[in-house]
Amino acid sequence: MCVIKNYFKYIRYSLFILIIISCTNNTSINNDANQIISLVINELSQIYQKPLVLNKEIEKEPLAKELIFVLERNMNLISKNLVLKKNNQEYQELLNNLSNLKFKNDINIKEIGVIKGIKILKLTDEHIEIIKSGKSHNSFDVFLLFSMISFNDNNDKALLIVNHGTSSLASSMDIFFLKKKNNIWKILNTQNISIS
Repeated sequence: MCVIKNYFKYIRYSLFILIIISCTNNTSINNDANQIISLVINELSQIYQKPLVLNKEIEKEPLAKELIFVLERNMNLISKNLVLKKNNQEYQELLNNLSNLKFKNDINIKEIGVIKGIKILKLTDEHIEIIKSGKSHNSFDVFLLFSMISFNDNNDKALLIVNHGTSSLASSMDIFFLKKKNNIWKILNTQNISIS
């Protein structure tokens, strides 16, 4: 009887440790995902701060004192036919894995953190209609549609696809290649997929 009690005690402790390890890994991935999304927003905000005329920046006030971004996850961004440029080939496996990731619409705007000069909103049906119409509006400045983020086994390389723009007639889709060093994510490179 004593052996059985010890056996069950061992199983309980083992399960408890496994649950803690599992929760820690999920928290780490969520923190990494939030850091990556924040980094991408920061990077893209530089593009949308100044209006472009004939591909030349004009010296003017930013479009608004506060850029308004609307965010959403969208797995429709992924295409099986994407080919990476030679300098991005080390990320091919991450790109291949992207279409197999379980879809989660889990962008928690509160967890992304505060980014100076940027207001972040969740994409709504109203925003989608505005994007599709291509008409001018004042409800937001930039939309961002994110794929899931594909991480390598060491959790030090990541890849995601982002569709960003001001309307369906003024948007770009890019692959972002990221690397983590000393617990900080950096964008190594981007590769454009399409422009409309």
